[in-house]
This record gives sequence, structure tokens and C-alpha cells, in this order.
Amino acid sequence: MLFNSYIFIFAFLPIVFILFYALHRYRAAAFVMIISASLFFYAYWNPKLLFVIITSIAINYGFVKLLHRRRDKLLLGLGITINLGILGYYKYTKFIEKDKVAANLVLASPCP
Repeated sequence: MLFNSYIFIFAFLPIVFILFYALHRYRAAAFVMIISASLFFYAYWNPKLLFVIITSIAINYGFVKLLHRRRDKLLLGLGITINLGILGYYKYTKFIEKDKVAANLVLASPCP
């Protein structure tokens, strides 16, 4: 589901707004609803990758808890590095694989 798709604009978004408005007085329920809607939105595109976002949330939650106990720039840098590593892996792995295949094809082709 894309942000500019009809299903998002005319179904998902209005339902989430209505539910949030109905639950806004109950802060915990509204929070759970927003998190659930976000995970549903993410899983609608590719349910197999839902574990990636849940794992990222758990890792970030753990780092926040650690940073509240001990303010350490090294710990902050490690958390940022892990997040960028996950992002880089899922964003660029296929791109790099395609470039390697293309480079091998060019290098393996006979010269005229």
C-alpha cells in the first residue's frame, strides 16, 4: 500500500483517524492502535519483512533503555550504526548484487 494509493487514502487513513479520535482519551489504547496500524501498513506491502521492523523496534527500545541508565556517546554511536547497517543491508544488497553480476558479465565477455 502506497501513501498515494486509493486504498490508503479512502480506506486505511480514514479508519485510522476515526479509531484514533475515538480512542484519544484513552492514551494507552490509542498508542496500541497507532502501533498496530503502523505495523499493518508496513506488513501490507511485504508481510515477510515484518520481523525486520519489529526487530529494529526492539533493538532501538533496548538502546533507549540503556541510554537512560548511562549516557554514553559510544553506546549512541553503536545504536545509530546498527540502524544504518540494517537500512543499508535491506536497501542496497540487491543493488550491489546486480552490479556484481553486470560487472562479471562485462569482464567475462571476450574482447573483440
